[in-house]
Amino acid sequence: MRSAPPSPSRPRPRQRSRTPGKRPGAGEAQGQAGRGLIEDLLARWLAAGQEYELFWRLTPRELISILEGDYKRRRREIEDRRVLQHELATLVAFAFHQPGRMPDYKPPAEAGAPPAQKADAGWDTDHERVRGLLIGMALRGRG
Repeated sequence: MRSAPPSPSRPRPRQRSRTPGKRPGAGEAQGQAGRGLIEDLLARWLAAGQEYELFWRLTPRELISILEGDYKRRRREIEDRRVLQHELATLVAFAFHQPGRMPDYKPPAEAGAPPAQKADAGWDTDHERVRGLLIGMALRGRG
């Protein structure tokens, strides 16, 4: 007995791929995309001056953390250079146009000295103001 050809209302049976759970050709595209990400990450790793062998021993999260830290360090160095160049330009302008008014050299604060504690005093004042406001609101609600 012959079976009838599939009717237009019934969907065609899917073709099965050779590997279960994957569409034909899907794995190839995913592999190429994944390879591109690894190659890009490796290129950034090497451009940051890191060791090639260390790249393969770390997890992607560790790699990205190290690369982000390196990026932030380089941005800080660039900002430090920019500030230094601006100060140098200011001193050159003083030296050329107004040598008598050139500012005196002030050595930077010592690295071991603790920073000034002005921020804590401001916080205490703000804290007391908020506390007083909340107590006032609570007393107003009772009366």
